[in-house]
Amino acid sequence: METIDSRLAKLRGVVRDDRKYAKAIGVRYHDGKPSAVEGLLSRGDRRIGPVIEAVWRDGGRFDGWSEYFNYDRWMRCSVEALEGTGVDAAWYTTRERELAEVLPWDHLDSGLDKQWLWDDWQDALAEVEIDDCRWSPCFDCGVCDQMGTEIQVGPTGGMLLPLTVLP
Repeated sequence: METIDSRLAKLRGVVRDDRKYAKAIGVRYHDGKPSAVEGLLSRGDRRIGPVIEAVWRDGGRFDGWSEYFNYDRWMRCSVEALEGTGVDAAWYTTRERELAEVLPWDHLDSGLDKQWLWDDWQDALAEVEIDDCRWSPCFDCGVCDQMGTEIQVGPTGGMLLPLTVLP
């Protein structure tokens, strides 16, 4: 969390100090502790379900709202719920991952190839700037309609929203 807070403070300082961009760019972020819990939830697999339930049973409600957020509750419940699983909160949030690792969302197809995402991540780590492909040659990510890719959303069998036609 200290690293997150430090990096965010640096980013905010750089943006604020640059008169050319300071008024045009807003930097909004969470502090390190809520970000750590968000990382746990977003990178978690089925083993995180008992953590969420434990937080709820311990009285956690609307934890994203700062006045209700309780980092210590989340960490205590994660320790208790993950005991015996061989993983902990840090395993989900801060360790480096490898290309061959099976990720909790790998069974979902967003249209982006895993190898392409990995290469893009490596470019980001190496601070390689990539041009926006709307105005430069295609980077072959796999989602452009020019490549014949069709984004498919499976049928739910029902209406997703109650729709009312207004005059």
